[in-house]
Amino acid sequence: MSDRRTSVKKSKYNADEFHVLTFKIGLNTFYPSINPISLGKFNASLLSYGAETMLGFNFGDSYRRNSIGITLRANQTNRFLTQAFDSSASNPIQYYDAELTTLIREWLSIGVGATVISAYGATSHQITPSASLGLCLGPKNWKIQLTQQAGLNSDKKIIGRASVGIALRL
Repeated sequence: MSDRRTSVKKSKYNADEFHVLTFKIGLNTFYPSINPISLGKFNASLLSYGAETMLGFNFGDSYRRNSIGITLRANQTNRFLTQAFDSSASNPIQYYDAELTTLIREWLSIGVGATVISAYGATSHQITPSASLGLCLGPKNWKIQLTQQAGLNSDKKIIGRASVGIALRL
């Protein structure tokens, strides 16, 4: 009896096939500038939108895949948020992230990389180090992602962005 398999029976839908590559694409809603001062002051009009993609290689031999790869994100704040940060600003702030990401057992995401921050239409930009920690919850290919990103601003203070999104993993 100890040799009996207790998990779901294998079928063409949950076979333990090994895929070399992982490709993930998703959309997210993020709340920029999370810091200890703003935690108690949630403002729904600050929510903004973005997209992300990941291309990686799978490793390990478990049913739940482990992956390592490059994640690229593009996020843009809405105009209300831009004016809340600086009343003279008129263009939204854009964040472009490139991270080396490890996805552990399809549910825990850890990444380190860099963020390029610029205003829409501006020729100048700022490059800062960044890191992210996230959870990917849901069935095998469709995941709801909860991610907290942290980076340094120009004053060397830690700033963060929290996001929630949906992703398709192939």
